[in-house]
Amino acid sequence: IEQWRFTHFGITTNTGNAADNADPDNDGVANLVEFNNGTLPNDATSLPVFVWHQPVSGNWTTAANWNIGLAPPSSPATRLEFLSDLTTLSAGTIIPNNDNAGIFSLNSLRLAGSGSGSIAINSTGGALRFHANGELPPQLKLNAYSTNLTYTLTNPIDLTADLTIDGANTGNFALNGP
Repeated sequence: IEQWRFTHFGITTNTGNAADNADPDNDGVANLVEFNNGTLPNDATSLPVFVWHQPVSGNWTTAANWNIGLAPPSSPATRLEFLSDLTTLSAGTIIPNNDNAGIFSLNSLRLAGSGSGSIAINSTGGALRFHANGELPPQLKLNAYSTNLTYTLTNPIDLTADLTIDGANTGNFALNGP
């Protein structure tokens, strides 16, 4: 980590803007998380991918629901994925609830997963605002791998640029937001 600190801050010590818990670009992600995920600590548009990896219902602000132990920040650079790291889900309903105050800004959302039995994943809560991030257009990626898996997105959706919706595989998807 000392070399990484030197590369990005010109020092090797765990102090000031180079401290493990510092966030010099104010993107909501501490330096140690940036280091572990290969993102740039001085660039607010360089964020790790946040993956909801719990096969249970819960709130977006609960850090334990996300792969890096940190709730995702609302940012035009935020990339979210749901259940992309779980290969087998059990039958039932999962409700990821966007309990953030106000509109949640993001660049991309990937809905994934696979499993057996009837599986419903119902995203609820606050509005989602899709943004372009530099040259990356806003994207909604539909990548569930089972015909018995259904995603329902009930969050209101706000677009600041044309949204690309890309689908692959055999999941079912419904956009039901106001």
